[in-house]
Amino acid sequence: MTTFDWILIAAIVLMGWQGRRAGFIGGALSLAGFFGGALLAARVAPLLLAQGNRSPYAPMIALIGAAVGGAGMAIILERVGLKLRKALPLPFMGMFDRLLGGVLGVAVGVAAVWLGAVVLVQLPGLDSVRREIRASRVVAVIGGVAPPADQLLGWISAFDPLPAVTGLSPVLVGKPDPAVLKSPAVRADRAGVVRIRAKACGFLVEGTGWVAGPGLVVTNAHVVAGDSSPSVEVGGNGFGLSSGVLTFNRHDDVAVIGVPGLSVPALRVGPQPRSGSAAVILGYPLDGPFTTSAARVGQTLLAITQDAYGRKKVRRTITILRGNVRPGNSGGPVIDQRGLVVGTVFARTNGGGPQGGFSIPPSVFKKELLRARSGKRDPTGPCGR
Repeated sequence: MTTFDWILIAAIVLMGWQGRRAGFIGGALSLAGFFGGALLAARVAPLLLAQGNRSPYAPMIALIGAAVGGAGMAIILERVGLKLRKALPLPFMGMFDRLLGGVLGVAVGVAAVWLGAVVLVQLPGLDSVRREIRASRVVAVIGGVAPPADQLLGWISAFDPLPAVTGLSPVLVGKPDPAVLKSPAVRADRAGVVRIRAKACGFLVEGTGWVAGPGLVVTNAHVVAGDSSPSVEVGGNGFGLSSGVLTFNRHDDVAVIGVPGLSVPALRVGPQPRSGSAAVILGYPLDGPFTTSAARVGQTLLAITQDAYGRKKVRRTITILRGNVRPGNSGGPVIDQRGLVVGTVFARTNGGGPQGGFSIPPSVFKKELLRARSGKRDPTGPCGR
């Protein structure tokens, strides 16, 4: 076990000791306060943002709010429980209360470790912490017996480890034209855009994909990393189709999923987009409903960025986008006014300036489709970011 594991064990033991001190009554009230405060704070916290639930930071703020709100309510109700225990008239009842309180304290400690892992693994800029959590035997054991993280994230939000690329800006591209959203092609292509849900190391990852052929869906490698059988939801209706990852390209952050029995018409692939042309980003950002965002295509160029895991610098061909790219758009199609797919979203811009992102051009994802159709099969590798 790692040093991080021993720290977690010490924290759980400390919670058990604290539970014995508080007693079962105090511990039960503390636990009820924790979950009640977490759920309430998760709903209220995003409303403090300027864009509310539409903000790209809403899922992260909801998770932080859940942790802080739950801890605050737990402390308040624990003190109420201590006063109630002192009112118990019989000595043996107090002893029994302390014994059960210790057991409950350990349970609360385990729950706190699990929630803490879920929160920390989703905060940006904590790559080293994520690696510790992924490698933790304690977290792995808890994840094997605790309710799955997708239930917890269902209360709050699924997350998409949408990469951010620094040093490239869409500032030279004109503003998107909202009129492009009225194109009949946008409505026609909606059926071919799916929601992807993957489970990796006990955590739920949400992204978008698009139907590229009979039983074939294109998405990002970072969306399905660590899960060889992600769930594919047609129309984002919550009913997932079983699937299997066929190709997994960590260098270009693109993957092709096989979905037997998928009867959705495929989207058509267009040529390399011209810089300045109007486009539309389709997907399920922030694990919400199907959303369309006006965009404008920028330059397609060879650039040095990170791979699908964010751990290695690679030289790859990408297309700059100007438009609103949010977590959950990962793997979604960028279409032109004719409804042709001219890119697959994989990252957002990092830093000031206009909103923007980056897509994988047709020349790259068409090669992955050829590999998938030729019978190539790749492992999905370890968990993502």
